[in-house]
Amino acid sequence: MQRIEASIIMAVYNQPQYLELVLWGFSRQTFKNFEVVISDDGSNNSIKTMLENLKPQLPYEVSYTWQNDLGIRKTKALNEGIKIAKGDYLIFTDPDCVPHKDFVLEHIKNQQKGRYLIGRRVKWGKRFTSMMTKDKILDGYHERLSLGLLFYILIGDIKHAIKGLKINSNLLHRLIDYGKVRYLFGSNFSIFKEDILKVNGWNEEFAGALKYEDVELDSRLKKFGFSPISVKYKALTYHLYHPSRHTETLKEKFEEVERSNNYWCKQGIIKESVD
Repeated sequence: MQRIEASIIMAVYNQPQYLELVLWGFSRQTFKNFEVVISDDGSNNSIKTMLENLKPQLPYEVSYTWQNDLGIRKTKALNEGIKIAKGDYLIFTDPDCVPHKDFVLEHIKNQQKGRYLIGRRVKWGKRFTSMMTKDKILDGYHERLSLGLLFYILIGDIKHAIKGLKINSNLLHRLIDYGKVRYLFGSNFSIFKEDILKVNGWNEEFAGALKYEDVELDSRLKKFGFSPISVKYKALTYHLYHPSRHTETLKEKFEEVERSNNYWCKQGIIKESVD
């Protein structure tokens, strides 16, 4: 059996209808040697039931782990995903982001030891999201510039459409994207497993909120000496519209971490005792 090269990791919480579209998106990837790791942050049975029905239809391996619902603990869920990941290379995304067919391929092609890859996403509005189906995802409808797609762009129901422009020329990519993407975005980010372990993974002190956990990791990676590579316009994702999960932010906590020189978080994959 071929050894799995990459693990796609995402933290989920309910909303199986969006995750299902994302998983169909991964079924049409041009690069095939990967698994998907679903790390559940305390959903009801909806995610597990959907996966049990869907997994036999998918052309890749799916692993699933679940933790109790004790509030938002996305970073813990992601760390649990890292623990069970079989691949040496980790690609992080969100369960509401449909991948372009070359999404995994571009992360694999551009990987470098001691570096991490960061990309961005197109945002679909309520109307466009509502008309997307399994068949449209599998057909790649969203990846072709059509009159229908142009209509949704013109009425403002697809935002940041320029981020859906795929540029295959490395020279043109450098000219257009030079210096534009400076920090990681949790829905489109990849790194070698051995490298993220050097900073102890995601910081589990960032619980109860869905903001700043990714820029906090970005800050620690840079303090260690890692630098980012942009895969904007290369590794593309498309964000499905849904009502926001309102949370508090952890801006003050992030600013505290940012002021320090520590790249290692005390409450990451390895837990340090609290005196």
